[in-house]
Amino acid sequence: MTFRYVLLASAVSLLALPAAAHMEGGKMSGKPGMGAMMMQEVDANKDGVIDKSEFTTHHGSKFSDADANKDGVVSKEEMIKHWDSERERHRRMMQDQAFSRFDSNGDGKISKEEFSAAGDKAFMMMDRNKDGKLSSDDRRMKSGYGPGSGMMPPPDMPDDE
Repeated sequence: MTFRYVLLASAVSLLALPAAAHMEGGKMSGKPGMGAMMMQEVDANKDGVIDKSEFTTHHGSKFSDADANKDGVVSKEEMIKHWDSERERHRRMMQDQAFSRFDSNGDGKISKEEFSAAGDKAFMMMDRNKDGKLSSDDRRMKSGYGPGSGMMPPPDMPDDE
């Protein structure tokens, strides 16, 4: 039982590290999330909103990108290649973003201290009742845990061991 608890706590902390690294004192660090990155890509005039013409232009460019042979239509094969390319581009953006959250001094490397600091932030985020321990009380508190959140541990997990 204890091994399963430690294993799950380790897995949860690894998943939470990018989110924790994005937090500073309970507030977002200001580094753009994936939604903000996509907003920046579509918001051509950078006014913080996407109007119909910006959306239409961006949407049209996606069609042009997908139409690899430029015949004015997109075949299933072209669309699949385009989706694969976009998925890879988004995956790379998320990896870069996650790395930059760990790399707090921006030197392109993650030191043991930076990694430990991210772990400390993850623990603090998970310790919802701020008692210095991770228990079922923390798992049941609102702030991101509960039905539908995808973060509720298995019901047979022991509370404190």
